[in-house]
Amino acid sequence: MMAGTGNGERRRHTRVRFRASARLFTDGTQWPCELLNVSVKGALLTQPSGWPGSAGDRCLLEIALNGGKPVEMEVNVVRVEAEKIACDWDMFNVAGFVQLRNMLEYQLGDPEQVAQELAFLEQD
Repeated sequence: MMAGTGNGERRRHTRVRFRASARLFTDGTQWPCELLNVSVKGALLTQPSGWPGSAGDRCLLEIALNGGKPVEMEVNVVRVEAEKIACDWDMFNVAGFVQLRNMLEYQLGDPEQVAQELAFLEQD
């Protein structure tokens, strides 16, 4: 579990380490990547080799969860580093939201904390 970047930066939303296979879809092309961590606001991914994207791009992210139906969410790329892509959730369906909430609750072990962090959705 991480609550920041280690560079003294404080995050508004707790990030949890969560390794899973994922795919980014941009302009009709799919790019295999790996989910590194997740929060109620977004995700950090490995950058696929040759991926042509940049900050500001909108993509579809598909996360494979243990034997279940993949979670699909539209994301906005907010930062691209040498080997990582930071994305904010833009839009996802109810089933995807429930899966994300359950995953965070399980990883954090604190459903109340997740509920407090999800309160930002009512404000945005």
